[in-house]
Formats: sequence, structure tokens, C-alpha cells
Amino acid sequence: MAGVSSAHELARLGVDVQVLEKSSSVSAECSAAPCGVIHRQSSCVGSGELQSALKCFFSFGNEFKFAKIDWWKTLSDPHFLRWALLFCHNSLWLSSDLHESRRQNQLHYYDFAIDLLEDLMFKQYNGEIGENMGCQRGALKPLRGSEALQEAQAEPSWAPGACSEPSSTVLNRAQALQLEPWLASVGPPTGNTNEIGQMETISGAMYQPHALSANCPWFTKRLATICSRELGVQFQCNTEVTGFDVLGGRIIAIHTRAHGIITVANDTDVLVAAGSWTPMVLRQLELFAPVYPMKGYTLCVDLSTGRSDSSQLPQRVVTLDSLYMSRFLDEVRITSMGEFSGYDTKPGEEVVESIKKQAINLFPSQAEAINTAPAMVGLRPLVFDNLLIAGKVPCLHNLYVNVGPSQTAWKGCLGSARVVAAAVTQRTDLLPGTFNEEMYSPEGKIVKSPFFCRLADTRFKYF
Repeated sequence: MAGVSSAHELARLGVDVQVLEKSSSVSAECSAAPCGVIHRQSSCVGSGELQSALKCFFSFGNEFKFAKIDWWKTLSDPHFLRWALLFCHNSLWLSSDLHESRRQNQLHYYDFAIDLLEDLMFKQYNGEIGENMGCQRGALKPLRGSEALQEAQAEPSWAPGACSEPSSTVLNRAQALQLEPWLASVGPPTGNTNEIGQMETISGAMYQPHALSANCPWFTKRLATICSRELGVQFQCNTEVTGFDVLGGRIIAIHTRAHGIITVANDTDVLVAAGSWTPMVLRQLELFAPVYPMKGYTLCVDLSTGRSDSSQLPQRVVTLDSLYMSRFLDEVRITSMGEFSGYDTKPGEEVVESIKKQAINLFPSQAEAINTAPAMVGLRPLVFDNLLIAGKVPCLHNLYVNVGPSQTAWKGCLGSARVVAAAVTQRTDLLPGTFNEEMYSPEGKIVKSPFFCRLADTRFKYF
């Protein structure tokens, strides 16, 4: 997704682009797994995020935990330990002024990025990309109990302080059920069955009418088709990068597993936009990138099989009990979990069962469809400060990067691609001036670390 978006933004400016893709398809892995939520909300890492993660990691019992960690795979990994140290430092010692500055910058950035994304899907190329994609407007955040409803009425914001929409609509129970009838049968959260009373029912909801859901794999494939057909972008799939040749501070050749050595001309730049695999690619240049994969899980409930009643499943984006749900034509996607377990791309049975149990608690009449739904995973590129890294890497003259920040990379893919395109072409007029792109610079984040890279690669190879 990041690679295809970057290719589009560069090619439309007249740059000749060749994409080297490790997988057999440009929409593999993370690009195939997102829930597809597009709303004007952002987050920056602070003490709250660290506390929430630690609470999940060290809590015991049968409650549903949004974050999991494989202690052996993480604590034995030098890359994770270095990333975690940066994450903790940024979380605990970031000044409130800097945190607020980052938050405001993020909000302006995502406004810009989402405007680009919606314009590309529905206006450019005669609306070909967004056509028949099953995009749904509106996002619902159900509220449990009268106290939650009163708080929402006092401050009608989906995420106070982190949402650029001026306000959300607060719905009472009847209005919420009119939009999503299945909410009438929702019981207490899984693991809290002893908590009765106000927690048993939905009292109302926050509603964002301008939010959107879109099918990320369809978007990526259609954009790649347009890049190839309209802009002359060359895609070379099944091409794994295994190394680089560097001379005089420039990359002069790229080694690949299946296609040998690709020569890099003197006037050619190299952009690494490999998602969670970006640190692995950059390590071959002895560069450390503060990005770690967070494995996200998605259940794909197929409505065409007749096993499910579509009226008893979400009609739009809904977030409830740590589940994020979206609707695309004859498919409902249920997404949750952030698992730290290295570069393992296989769904964990225990995690899948936990998500299915949580989903069945919300949709008891759809238990068969949920139990038989296939699970996908995608490695989300989590940057230590939850900020995008996009631009020129200072230690090499012709190296650029586009990675992160995490699960919000989908809605920001055109924005990050435009930031990179502006850096490559040195055209500042491509950006609106409403946010500071220097906040996303690789400088000081992606750094030369020869010994560390060898150590991390040795661990990855043998363990």
C-alpha cells in the first residue's frame, strides 16, 4: 500500500518508477488485512498508551485484552529491546507542550491525507478506484450506561483532543438502534459477566457522519492497475531485496533473490516503503529504523454463504469492546488485537478464538458464521512515537523512506506518499503548509548502527 501510493504520487509528477515487491501481489499481508476505517482522528504515543499496553501485558484472568506479547520472541530480540526503550522514553519523558504540538500536527496531516484519499477514490480517474467498493459513510461508537451517555453529551467528541471533526452527534438508545438494530441484543463485555445493571445495555452512541470505510486490498490493487496503465509504473513482484552495493555515499546496486543485481543509475533514487519489513531492508545498509511489527487480526465474515443474517451485523463502521467492525458489500470485517511476536505472520489460534468469542458475545445469533470466518493477520509498522517517518535518509545521498506510523497508515497512505514525493522532487508546493513535514523526517530516527544491525540479523537468522 505504501509502495503503490508512493509510486502513484511520484509517477504523476513525471518520475519513472519501478516497484520491487517481495510478495506475489501488491496487496499482500498488511495491505489485505485492515478494517478500512477512515476517520479524522490521530494519536501520539504518551504515558497513557504505555500504561494501557503494560496493563494488558501483565493482567491475568479471562477478560479480553487488546494487546498481547510473546515474551520470548520479543525479549530475545535486540531490535525489539531498542525499539521498546525508545517507546518508553518517548512515552514517559515527552513534554506536554511537545505532545500537544505533535497532536495538532497529526490532526492537520490526516485532514490533508484523507482529503487526498477521498479525492483519488471518488473523483480522479472517473471514480474508478472507489467504484463498487462497498464504501459506507458513518461511524458509530456505542456507549454503555447512562454515565457514559451523559459524558458524551457534555463533550460530544469521538476522541476528546484527538479528533479534527468539530463534534460528533450524540444519539440516544432508540436512534442508535435505528442505525444498528443488532445493538438491542448486546450484553455485558466478555469477562465482565458479573457486572450487571447499566453495563448490560447500550445507552446511546457517538456518531461521526463523515467517517468512511473502504476496502484496502481493492484500493491497492486498483491503484496499482492505474499506475501501470496510466502512468507507466513497472511492477516486479516476487522480487525480494537481499542486499545493496554502496559507493561514495550512494546506493549503486540492489541485490535480489530471484532477479540478480539491479544497477542503480547515478540519477536514480531508492525509496524503501516496505511497511513492517522496512527495518529488515534497512539493516542491509547497516541502518537502524525504530519500527516494530504489531500483528493485527481480522475476521472476514462472508455474507454470501447464507450462514449469516446481514441485518444482525454492522451496516457501517462500529467500534465496541475493543473490536473494530466495517461493512463492504457482502463482507463484514471484525478487527482487533495488537500482538508483539516478531515477524510471525501466522494467526495464533488462541488469539483468533479470543476474538471470535468476543465477537459472538456481540452477535450471538451469528455464532456459526463467526466461528467459520477465516482470520487474516497483517504486520502493522509501529513507529516508536506513532509518527510517520517519510523523507530523505541523511546518511545516503539517494535513499528515501516511507514507513508507519501504525494502524493508521491506511488512511494516511496518500499523505505520506505526497510527503515523500515532495522530498524527492524538492517541490514544497505539493504540501499545503498546514502541518510541519519536518516532524516526519528520518533524520535522527534512522541512524547508522553497523554492529547492532549485525547482532539483530544474527538473532533473526538463527532464532
